[in-house]
Amino acid sequence: MKALTLTLTVFLSLTLYSRELNSCPYLVLDDQDEEITWYDFESAIDECEKKKKPIFIDVYTDWCGWCKKMDNSTFKNPQVVEFMNENFYAVKMDAESKEPIAYKEKLYEYKTFSGGKGYNELAVNLLGSQMSFPSFVILSKRQVKVGIIRGYQKPKELISKLEKYS
Repeated sequence: MKALTLTLTVFLSLTLYSRELNSCPYLVLDDQDEEITWYDFESAIDECEKKKKPIFIDVYTDWCGWCKKMDNSTFKNPQVVEFMNENFYAVKMDAESKEPIAYKEKLYEYKTFSGGKGYNELAVNLLGSQMSFPSFVILSKRQVKVGIIRGYQKPKELISKLEKYS
């Protein structure tokens, strides 16, 4: 009888603990299937023409540690995923990409700037030449730059800052 009581107590405790973990808004569980739908820049513009939504652009570099932390934490948070997919076309833009990007009848290409650093001209333009990473640019439904958010953002902070643009 004691063994049955102990087994039931452990089972109920684990069940309640599991439910508590699943309801925690800032905990990312490994079995989460939902992800942010990421577009390349040109595809996001095309989608915006069909169905108007603002565009969220994650401007990153491969060597940026905080960018990787955003990818592995904030961008996997279920509330962030849901918020982004419902309210924005999300774009990943490597600021150092050598691939040209066409936007508003102009071709933006990779260019080497003073100090030997090279960036895509569109990233430089969107960030107002202030190249810090990660940075997030928000374009309105009409594809006009309306905001920049700089630096690592926790899930709650990011959603709070993006709510005024959605």
